[in-house]
Amino acid sequence: MQGDASRVWQTLTALPPPAAVADVPALQIWCVDLAALVPEEDQLALLLDETEHAEVLRLRQPRDRQRLRLRRGLRRMVLGRYLDRPPALLRFERGPQGQPLLAGLAFSSSCSGDWLLLALTRGAAVGVDVECVAGFRFTPALAGTCCSRAEQQRLQALPEPLRAAEFLRNWTAKEALLKLRGTGFREEVDLPGLLEALRPHERVIALPAGPALVASLAVAQLRTA
Repeated sequence: MQGDASRVWQTLTALPPPAAVADVPALQIWCVDLAALVPEEDQLALLLDETEHAEVLRLRQPRDRQRLRLRRGLRRMVLGRYLDRPPALLRFERGPQGQPLLAGLAFSSSCSGDWLLLALTRGAAVGVDVECVAGFRFTPALAGTCCSRAEQQRLQALPEPLRAAEFLRNWTAKEALLKLRGTGFREEVDLPGLLEALRPHERVIALPAGPALVASLAVAQLRTA
């Protein structure tokens, strides 16, 4: 896949790690418009294992199947290059909440529409989330389900055109943090107060992903004995 790989890499945008996480070892953050990868779908699909192919086939809509093939194949390419291993030979395990794990590497990915965000590092835990601003409609009732009182007050103090993006910044920060912790959304999670009770060594940072996107990164340095 040498020739095709070069075309794939040309579609990826490397986001510079924010200064607030400059101490995180070998942190890389990638953003890509999956629509630009459609011509490479067949080649990327060759990298998937049987489990990933089965996951694709469970989706009913052709567009959803296509996006998942692109996401899984691209993830293998990026992780394979980072580890200097053949992408098709990577073997993932599953965490307690079903999240994919890879020995020797921490990574997290998020997809919204055609956009994929991927972060990877060593020596730290990581979580990311991305959301498209276009088409999102903010309502106070929505904020009431997942924002603290202080967060709701900040949203209401903003001009109405700015509230959707600010809400999504709050939402992506919380989802990135839950991915970092590997817990996912549970009934016992205090979603409104999540950002007000960060654990030691946890940091949550907004990412400059572009005007059409809102994205957040969560990291936690692994403790050493």
